[in-house]
Amino acid sequence: MFEDVEEPTSPKVRSRKKRSGEKRAKAYELETAERLFCLSTRRQGLLLLRPSHSFAYVHDSEARFSEGVQGKWSQEADSIVRLEPQSFGYCYADSFDVDEIVGVSLSVSLSSESDKS
Repeated sequence: MFEDVEEPTSPKVRSRKKRSGEKRAKAYELETAERLFCLSTRRQGLLLLRPSHSFAYVHDSEARFSEGVQGKWSQEADSIVRLEPQSFGYCYADSFDVDEIVGVSLSVSLSSESDKS
C-alpha cells in the first residue's frame, strides 16, 4: 500500500560528486615553466601562459580555467604576447557570441609586477 518514495531532502540521497578535480584559478598550482599573471585592468582576473604556447584566462579567480577563455599565445616582443582565443567555457557563453571571442586576437603587455609565478 505504501511505496518507498525518495525525497530530495532525505539523508539517503547521495551527495553530488565533483565533475573533475580541477582547482579554482586562485588555487592553481603552476607546472614547470608555466607563468601566471594578474591583469592591471582587472585585478581578480588571471592569465595562465603555458610553455606549450597555450593560454587560459578567467575574469574571476574563483572560476576554473576550463570555465574561461582558452587558446594559443605567441611572443611579439620581450614583454608583449599575442593571445588568440580558440574556445571558451560556460562563464562566457551567455554573455558573448562565439565570433566576439574566438578568432579575435589581442596583444597584452606583461610586466614583472603582474607576474604571480
